[in-house]
Amino acid sequence: LLLAAIVVWSWWTAHGRMDLHAQEQKALAAFQTGQYEQVRQACGILQRKQPERSLGFLLMGNVHFYNGELERARNLYQRAVQAPQGPDMEKAEAYIGLGRIASVRGSTQQAMDYYGWASRLAPDHEEPLLAQALLQNRAGRPDQAVALLAQARPMAADARSIETLMLQLQADAALKADVQHQARIDRLVRELVQQMEKGGPPSGAQAKAAGDRSLTLWFDGLESVGYSLQEGVATLIASGLMERLLATRQIDLVERDLLDGLMNEIRLGASPLADPSARLELGRLVAARIILTGRVVHNAADTQVTLRCIETDTGRIFAVVNAHFEGQTPVAAMVDRLAGDLLAKIKTRYPLQAEFEDAKVN
Repeated sequence: LLLAAIVVWSWWTAHGRMDLHAQEQKALAAFQTGQYEQVRQACGILQRKQPERSLGFLLMGNVHFYNGELERARNLYQRAVQAPQGPDMEKAEAYIGLGRIASVRGSTQQAMDYYGWASRLAPDHEEPLLAQALLQNRAGRPDQAVALLAQARPMAADARSIETLMLQLQADAALKADVQHQARIDRLVRELVQQMEKGGPPSGAQAKAAGDRSLTLWFDGLESVGYSLQEGVATLIASGLMERLLATRQIDLVERDLLDGLMNEIRLGASPLADPSARLELGRLVAARIILTGRVVHNAADTQVTLRCIETDTGRIFAVVNAHFEGQTPVAAMVDRLAGDLLAKIKTRYPLQAEFEDAKVN
């Protein structure tokens, strides 16, 4: 009888473990395909029957985060971190979720602390390092950001975008340290503001020479809407797009420091630049023929990116690029698709003398 009881108990325990494992696989599959009601049902079972494991809390934390329910997500991520059972990668993902919530709420140092703990749990994973780098740069510490990017690059699935971002941050840091360069930018900003106040055309110093084969573009950045579990998706997409545009060797970008100075004037409201309708005039003043702007919308795990090209001469939108990306699409894949569509439309509108063959946007 004792032996029979042991056999029955062993079978029942093993069967229970198999059933819970099946529930975990069901929850993961439902989460990856965006079937969040099934995630709720499976995770509810896991949390009741296996509260010592982290997965059920992690997945439900992600669902609440996507829905903008940040406090509920934070509580679930905390429970995932504190769960006595669960692989380090799950705990690292929970710390990444906590870092994203802190970042969204403006607690930069707390976010970097969470990302640091995630890095220690998953040292071969680039996401927490990349997130820390973006926050360091946002905090005005580009050198520390570059050092973190250098650590992330060897393990990254998208090393190209990381390398591009590193080069941009290094160039920005070098320019900010160049006193003469900053003086020139300040002078140009004053001249452009004065020209705008007078309503005059751009001076020869700012206007492009007639017959210049290149096309000057002002990239006005990407607005981010919604919640993504990856830090700085819009920043990474923008960085990749700039790299692809410059790779054509037929498109110039308006100097970023110059635009930063002019944007400060807009934010201060100290000049006519505070008028939203003045942006087209501003584009003409900096000799940009195109203003590129856009939006990145996060809807649960999916991402919708819209790009718009505006002619400064006419104020008309001549090209729109819309792209929908399902699930956890790598940023590099997003950029390649967006850049290919964007360059095709720019080339149709502005058939330059040289082809865009140098742009690698396959």
